[in-house]
Amino acid sequence: MTTSLLSAVLWSTYNLPDSHLRYHAVIETLWDQFDGHDLLPEIGQIAQEARLINGRWDDIVPDEMAEDSWAALGSPEGGLVKIEASGHNPFTEQPEAFGEAVLDFVR
Repeated sequence: MTTSLLSAVLWSTYNLPDSHLRYHAVIETLWDQFDGHDLLPEIGQIAQEARLINGRWDDIVPDEMAEDSWAALGSPEGGLVKIEASGHNPFTEQPEAFGEAVLDFVR
């Protein structure tokens, strides 16, 4: 676990201090619009197979939220993929791993 976190912080575009600052700015901006609305039942209405891809160190969409979203989606073929050494943006932080997760699903 420590090696993965160090890789995410030191050798990827993941920026821990910036990520935390952005998180609070995003929450402050969106909180008034959120108004306690639970989106999980709406996620469950998606009929298409899907794959959720989440960064292992994502502090915007933490593991529990990603797992709850996956459970609500109920897409047995897609899966929830966690990209190691990545924060909230695995497509830019770990593009090879992200691309492989997408290609594996499409195949």
